[in-house]
This record gives sequence, C-alpha cells and structure tokens, in this order.
Amino acid sequence: MDTQHDELNEIESDIKATGDSLVADAKEVADLEEQKTVLPAGDPRMVELAQKSQALTAKMAAKAEVEATLVDEAQRLGATGTGEGAKGTGQGKAKGRR
Repeated sequence: MDTQHDELNEIESDIKATGDSLVADAKEVADLEEQKTVLPAGDPRMVELAQKSQALTAKMAAKAEVEATLVDEAQRLGATGTGEGAKGTGQGKAKGRR
C-alpha cells in the first residue's frame, strides 16, 4: 500500500507541476494577445506574435492531455487502493510523465 500511496503522491505532484506550467503558458498567451490588440492588422510584428501564440497554445493542448492522463491515473489508483484519493505531499516528480 505504501508504494501505491507514494505513486499517488508522485502523480499529484506531476498534476500540480503541469497545472502550474499551463497557468504560466496561459498568462504568456494572454500577453501575446494583448500585444496584438494594440497593433494595426498590417503591422509586421503581428505575424510573429500570432505564430508564438499558436505554438504556445499547441504546447498547452499537449500538456492538458498529459494532465488529463495523470488525473485519470490518480483516480484509478485512488479508487482501487487507499481510499484516500490523490492526496499527498506534493513532493517528487514522475520521470517521463510530462
């Protein structure tokens, strides 16, 4: 059971790290989009800002997929093991999960 509890703690830490990364990315996208709102449509900087925003949102989509997989895994482990759900210390990182 300790191994399962440790795995839940690790997954919880990964979910938090992924969520924190998504929040940071979202703030960056918001900044890019705000920059675009003050530029005229023909401004050459618009292309670069749009490309950066598009690339970042694509990365966010991939991170959200990873996060969903981690949540599913935590739910599965929580339902079949300790009955504690995915509560943990927030310590550690799972290798190869992000």
